[in-house]
Amino acid sequence: MAERIRHNIEQHSFDLGNGKFIHNTCSLGIAPIPFSKNKNNNITWQQSLNIADIALYAAKTHGRNAWVELCFNPLNDNDISYNELIDKIQEHIDKQNLLLTTSITDRQVTISLN
Repeated sequence: MAERIRHNIEQHSFDLGNGKFIHNTCSLGIAPIPFSKNKNNNITWQQSLNIADIALYAAKTHGRNAWVELCFNPLNDNDISYNELIDKIQEHIDKQNLLLTTSITDRQVTISLN
């Protein structure tokens, strides 16, 4: 769905009136709500939105006109607190506790909160 949205915006000609048109692109950050199917995990919808925002900035940092999704690995959906997740987000991606999927194919996407 994210790729369809990204592609459709990229292909659309926006009418500004007076015979003026522009083309635009977008970047998307995605995180599920609820963030985890684990009933012991208490990540709120606001925290999930913050994770989507982190994913959005990763898309922008790595070239824009892209989407990045962060979600728990359903095969390893453990009881990681929000603070632990945020404090060590790249480590959780590297350990595959978190899955990072993206439309960016020409380079490795990393998450930096600095």
